[in-house]
Amino acid sequence: MDKPSKPQRDLAIVAAIDRVLAAEHEAELAIAAAQRRAEERVERARALRRALLERTQGRVTRLHAGVAAKLEEADEEASQRIAEIGREERSSLRPDCIDQAIATLANRLSGADE
Repeated sequence: MDKPSKPQRDLAIVAAIDRVLAAEHEAELAIAAAQRRAEERVERARALRRALLERTQGRVTRLHAGVAAKLEEADEEASQRIAEIGREERSSLRPDCIDQAIATLANRLSGADE
């Protein structure tokens, strides 16, 4: 086999360098495209996180409002019941109620109510 001539070798070297440069350029383009896609994914993830956070905060706010309303209702009911109990206790201290209570107790203790 004959050795390639210097011009042929030079052309082969130039062609090889051109292929390497073209591959390097393609790699740079691919890297840039991958970076863009990665940045787009990150931005979508951030937007999703913001949406989830807003939705969660809304749910928590509604939950707190519902609990606060229920606590307010329970407080009002408790206040009303305390007032009722106070009225009942005051009415049970009337002399005729006391007399009735004493008579009932005496009957139970003496076995007269059996």
